[in-house]
Amino acid sequence: GRARIDADLALDAAGRIEHGRVGLHGRGARVRFGAIDLAGDFDLDARIGGSDLAARRFDLDGTTLRLRKVKVVDAGRTAGEDWWADIALPRGRVDATRPFRVDARADIGMQDVGLLLALFTRHRDYPKWALRLVDAGPLHAKGRMAIDRDTLVFDRVEANNDRFGVKARLRLAQSRPRGDLLLRWRALGLGLEIDGERQAFHVLRAGAWYEERPAFLP
Repeated sequence: GRARIDADLALDAAGRIEHGRVGLHGRGARVRFGAIDLAGDFDLDARIGGSDLAARRFDLDGTTLRLRKVKVVDAGRTAGEDWWADIALPRGRVDATRPFRVDARADIGMQDVGLLLALFTRHRDYPKWALRLVDAGPLHAKGRMAIDRDTLVFDRVEANNDRFGVKARLRLAQSRPRGDLLLRWRALGLGLEIDGERQAFHVLRAGAWYEERPAFLP
């Protein structure tokens, strides 16, 4: 794909970033996320303030990420349509020393729950009622994200609209996914546990099963 970067930073006499922004814009970008390949356009507007260049620590409060025309390259995991999301970080911290670490909280508006389902397993693996959620309209999600060395974690993710609710946690280490997913639609509930290639659905007392699962982040 193609990418463009722009920046506007203001530093004080001690070399600390008082305020600024870094923009990164990609078109036709491709990235591997766990077991799936994604392609699409993105616009990152990184807001930087209260940062210390010498210590290589950065605050990212107010950063936004806009995703458009996102496709799952493996069409067997989704229905093949484009997908969009708008992500805002009300709080975010980056420690760029070794080991590299990121800790952030995210608010997400997304087209539907289709891509989230695809991150866990192929659409054809879900019960038919669960796939109806894909066309149930846009929803809002919130959660926590962390990066530690080569491990990416999403925890306490909760998404909902006026028809259904989703809870999820996902950990990717060396491209090996591990996590839990809970879908609720009216009186129906479905849990999904994945660990690498292994997966197990939980239908009876799915909500209680999910609440008993340990969180990935403290």
